[in-house]
Amino acid sequence: MTNIVKQTKYSLIMIGVTIITWGFALPFLPDHIPMQFTYSGEERWGTNKYLAGLFFVSLMLIVYLLGILKPKIDPERAAYSVFKNFYFISIFLTEVLIYIVSVLLALNAMGYDINIQIIIVCSIGFIFLFVGNYLPKIPTNWFVGIRNPWTITNDDVWIKIHRNTGKLYMIIGLVFLVMGMLNVINRPLIVITIIICVLYPHIHSFVMFRKK
Repeated sequence: MTNIVKQTKYSLIMIGVTIITWGFALPFLPDHIPMQFTYSGEERWGTNKYLAGLFFVSLMLIVYLLGILKPKIDPERAAYSVFKNFYFISIFLTEVLIYIVSVLLALNAMGYDINIQIIIVCSIGFIFLFVGNYLPKIPTNWFVGIRNPWTITNDDVWIKIHRNTGKLYMIIGLVFLVMGMLNVINRPLIVITIIICVLYPHIHSFVMFRKK
């Protein structure tokens, strides 16, 4: 248990920072916090400021708990020792992204003119770059990486798919960063990119497996 806490200390710190931030901000926040917006920038739905803070803290706790439980129930748990740095950094980055979104929504509710889309798109771009850099280093396992019947059962397919997908994610990360920095948020391109990210690894791994 001590080892897990040590490995995930930055994620725990991030959760603590979120609790402190919202605890400090609550007296200054309006009662209603917009949580989602339409393409035109209008509020889609919102909630009470206390529930908003509770939502983000709870979400971070769920991410953290799932993150530390996964290695314990993975049949290939021994593989985690090879890529544990990537795994725990990924959890931390997810916590950071949730924190950034929560702060942006709070500032927006307080009346600050913030382009939330630009910051989120750039943040996602950095995450794509990070994941793309580490994907080729991940060994076969049941919980992290491109997991399907064709990669799990064939090490060669796993290695090639993760190498190729890593390159794709690096390119996508750069595209997102450019869109964010130039303030050119192309929604159709973002949707197409996400579809490619989901479909490409599985289609390619199936084709590669059939050729074996």
